[in-house]
Amino acid sequence: MKTSGRTGRSSVILTDLFAAFREHPLLAEKFFMSKAVLPDENSLTAYHAAFLNNGIFLYIPENVKVDQPIELHLIQDNTSNQAMVAHILIVAEKNAKASIITNLSSVGDQANPADCVTEIIAKRGSAINMTAVNRLGNNQLTYLKERATVGAQATINQLTTLLNRGNTVMAADYQLTGHNARSQAKTVALTSGQQQMVIQNQIHGLGKQANGTLQQRGVQLGESHLTIKALNDTNDKVQAADSQILALDATNTDCLDQQRRSNQPVKTRQQLVQDYFKPIIGNQTTKSFYARLIQSINDRLDKLVIK
Repeated sequence: MKTSGRTGRSSVILTDLFAAFREHPLLAEKFFMSKAVLPDENSLTAYHAAFLNNGIFLYIPENVKVDQPIELHLIQDNTSNQAMVAHILIVAEKNAKASIITNLSSVGDQANPADCVTEIIAKRGSAINMTAVNRLGNNQLTYLKERATVGAQATINQLTTLLNRGNTVMAADYQLTGHNARSQAKTVALTSGQQQMVIQNQIHGLGKQANGTLQQRGVQLGESHLTIKALNDTNDKVQAADSQILALDATNTDCLDQQRRSNQPVKTRQQLVQDYFKPIIGNQTTKSFYARLIQSINDRLDKLVIK
């Protein structure tokens, strides 16, 4: 990881969240569940604050530009009977710039719940490109909460991919609090089998000349159920959201028949899904990461059990 720029603080801080409270208590206590997500918002945030057992703290000092992507990994241990309550806290000081990739996955077959909260604080003039890849396993209920506060002339571009195999609820919101704050939030999701997934994203255009966009695409396979909601402020600061869901039958028969009737080249299910997601994920990711992400989607499709 390379950085450039000048700052009063020596370097980027990347550490376990509990280590951050021990080694950088002033910073950790200043930003943890105080600027974005609050512990007393509802019963879920209260539970999260009380039973937190995992997390990552990333702090990017003022005027620092991180030249290479920062990749974060959280792995849930489902070989034993324990819930994961994880927190990712990202702070970008004034004019800081970075690209961040978070990976959430699991090992083992125990039916443990996962509760994961991500807070992003982007201060004046900062720019964060954020990609979240979620690949949790079967038999677990997952709750994901993401919130970003975007200061004056700051920008957050976020891509969230939901490839979880269990039931999932996700709620994300972007608070454009500063003058000329910008955000672009994209979500892609894939469901199959008896899986149920609910996604609710929203943008609050609070600052003057603040503006944000939402783009959301989901693929619903077989008897699974996918719901995508986009909630925007009813003002001209937030552009209209684009939300779409492509429903495919489990064996792809319906789509193949439709292609044959229209004399289109016949595509596999993998090709259909790739083509559908490409306008969303292709514009924000690097070529190498795009290839890895496509491989993850194909792995998910290859492992489907058709009942």
